[in-house]
Amino acid sequence: MIASAHIASEKDAKTHRIVVVVEDQFELIDLAGPLQVLATANDFKQYYEVSTVSAQGGRVAAACGLIVEADPLAALCSAEIDTLVLIGGRPGPDGQGKLIAGWLEAQARRIKRLCGIGFGVETLYSSGLASPDNGVLHWRWGDPADPATRRWPIARRDGPVWTSCGESAAIDVTLSLVAEDLGEPAALAVAEALVVPLWRHPDDPQVGDTLTMQIRGGVPFAALLRRMRNNLGADLRVERLAEWCNMTPRTFARRFSESTGTTPAAAVAAMRLEAATALLKAGHVSLKQVAARCGFGSELNLRRALERARQSGRPGA
Repeated sequence: MIASAHIASEKDAKTHRIVVVVEDQFELIDLAGPLQVLATANDFKQYYEVSTVSAQGGRVAAACGLIVEADPLAALCSAEIDTLVLIGGRPGPDGQGKLIAGWLEAQARRIKRLCGIGFGVETLYSSGLASPDNGVLHWRWGDPADPATRRWPIARRDGPVWTSCGESAAIDVTLSLVAEDLGEPAALAVAEALVVPLWRHPDDPQVGDTLTMQIRGGVPFAALLRRMRNNLGADLRVERLAEWCNMTPRTFARRFSESTGTTPAAAVAAMRLEAATALLKAGHVSLKQVAARCGFGSELNLRRALERARQSGRPGA
């Protein structure tokens, strides 16, 4: 249970009203992830009052076929909304996005915080409340063949407006909203309760190094990559990795590089940097602890790795 001293404040005295707007053919995880984060936050402290609406109200179908019941958008009093979360739908001919964008143009100035998730980001763009220059989209909406596209951030904030690529990142950005409202200890407690392995920072890339290596490495090295990720503080020299795979060091190094496109040493370095960066962004962990946990050996080695990443322009470093 979260200690009340960690999250109690003047702003907690009243209920914070969040309205989630869904459109037909929405991605289920874009809706379910945020709703569960908010519900779990309420398990610790009743703070959020959440309702779901749509352009016309009634039954709204997710892309997977699940049906949700929503209240009509016209019934809303914008002055009573603290946060409006837009869960857009796959593009269709019925113009529901235009209706919602029109409502936003007239009412958004009375709402304290806006958050577009997945296709909902497009609705924010259409209403003029967010700009593509300051927002974020899912990497598949760019050039999937360009590695730089996969490193777009999972979310961005521009004043009171948040944009997120959606999918699993919808959970991360909602945790960030909880942290803003109730403090980071509350958000971390929610992440723990939901068995989230890592609360990603909005600046983190949509497709990280570890996942990229898993995709490239495929089945032959899937178990090894998981073991490496879970033992970053251990001896991960090529001889030990080869032993785990029952190969000679030379054979292992050649096959690993052919499969993943990187050397074992570079893979270990990337994993350690990725984990260390995430821990440091989350806070509450000293540089010394991060260096030991992620296998850097010393604070100096960690600082040097972070500085090299910064100088190379690595996103999120």
